[in-house]
Amino acid sequence: MPVSPWKGSGDVPEDSSLSFRQVSAFLAVVEHGNLAGAAAHLHLSTSSLSRVIRDLEQTLGVALLERTPKGIRPN
Repeated sequence: MPVSPWKGSGDVPEDSSLSFRQVSAFLAVVEHGNLAGAAAHLHLSTSSLSRVIRDLEQTLGVALLERTPKGIRPN
């Protein structure tokens, strides 16, 4: 049986899966520092991008981004 790279604290549930879209969205938000710039880059609405990020955070069970009045940064 292969060893999961997710073992340890903060395990990802076995029935969850990350999509390329989710990872790309997360990287774009980190790169741009805000949802509006990342959404424009990805040709998405900010609400759609926000939903993708929220779903990713729920899948992983952790807040990936710190939302501040000045923008967004990785936790």
